[in-house]
Amino acid sequence: MDIKKQVGKRIALAMELNDWSREEFAARLDVSRTYVSKLVRGEQNIGIETLQRIAAVLGQPISFFVEENYTLNLGQEVEVKNSQARRRRAA
Repeated sequence: MDIKKQVGKRIALAMELNDWSREEFAARLDVSRTYVSKLVRGEQNIGIETLQRIAAVLGQPISFFVEENYTLNLGQEVEVKNSQARRRRAA
């Protein structure tokens, strides 16, 4: 998957986890909603400093956005593969 599209999908997932609209996230990041829309669609190049700001605002490590497979801990493990969250059942 194209890294810009992956980052965009992860931004969308993190916004969903925070229960934020694009407008609310844009306000917290101090950018336009149009810019956020381009990020989410994977149409916007971003630098590492911008990614650091995005990660801080969304409360996720940078690795969440760039690693292909990432495991979230939300009280129960959620494995993120190809930008889709799947809950794991406890063994």
